[in-house]
Amino acid sequence: MLQAHINVNFAKFLEALYIADRHACEEVQQRALMQQKLSQKEKETKEENLRLLAQRAREERSDASQTVSSRPTAESREPAKLRDDLRTEKRRK
Repeated sequence: MLQAHINVNFAKFLEALYIADRHACEEVQQRALMQQKLSQKEKETKEENLRLLAQRAREERSDASQTVSSRPTAESREPAKLRDDLRTEKRRK
């Protein structure tokens, strides 16, 4: 009859392997979590930059439209004056 005898050092070795494997899995999970956080932060930064660019573009567009509509220049008033004069003249005739 053969009896199996497990060496104490082998049991210690298996336990050390199990602990090392568990530790490695935890490190992989932490690394994945860090990469996910970094990519999320990068995405938020890009979105904020795009939001700022869009806001600037809207402000520039509104400034440009206010400038054109609120302060007509002499060149823009001249054609309107000519049209008004022509209309008045046609009415008289």
